[in-house]
Amino acid sequence: MTSRGRIALVAQVDSTSHSDSLKANNCVDGVVVAYPRNGKLPKREGGPGADVRCRRSPLPSLTGNTEMRHSGH
Repeated sequence: MTSRGRIALVAQVDSTSHSDSLKANNCVDGVVVAYPRNGKLPKREGGPGADVRCRRSPLPSLTGNTEMRHSGH
């Protein structure tokens, strides 16, 4: 995410995906939604790590996904 040349990295610790935004993780979603609303980004911490570290969202479960089981895939 950038704002006039600024960059911020938001990460879910121990997550398995890079596409976890806007999926009910308030920590990640709060940063993502704040940027278009008011142009605010988290403070850049510098170095190789994330500027915001969020808890991982629950991993998906395929056992309850009947659409995939019955669609022949």
